[in-house]
Amino acid sequence: MKNFLSVLILIAALIVGGCDVESFSVNAGDGEIRVEGKNCNGSNGTAALDENDNLLFGEAKIDSGKLEIKVGGKTHTFDKSGEISVDVPVGSREIVFTGLDNFTGEITLKSVPKI
Repeated sequence: MKNFLSVLILIAALIVGGCDVESFSVNAGDGEIRVEGKNCNGSNGTAALDENDNLLFGEAKIDSGKLEIKVGGKTHTFDKSGEISVDVPVGSREIVFTGLDNFTGEITLKSVPKI
């Protein structure tokens, strides 16, 4: 009976405290970068750009929180759904994505030459 009561208390604590799992991924390929996150607080990942690419353009679907994109010493923060673009300074090849404030959502970006 004691073990059963202990299990019930543990289950109740998980229900009340929440058992949200944090997940974050950055996948890049074929000129596209896809960032997905769930309940992220400081999770980050990186992607690299091709030599001629200097503009990121795409769409954000953000349910909560915000996503920071750091490239070339500049930080861009997105917290709403919609079209987004990030100007990439010449010579910058690495992009760091960080989910903050329980970031939950996805962002898909295409790296393209700036016209």
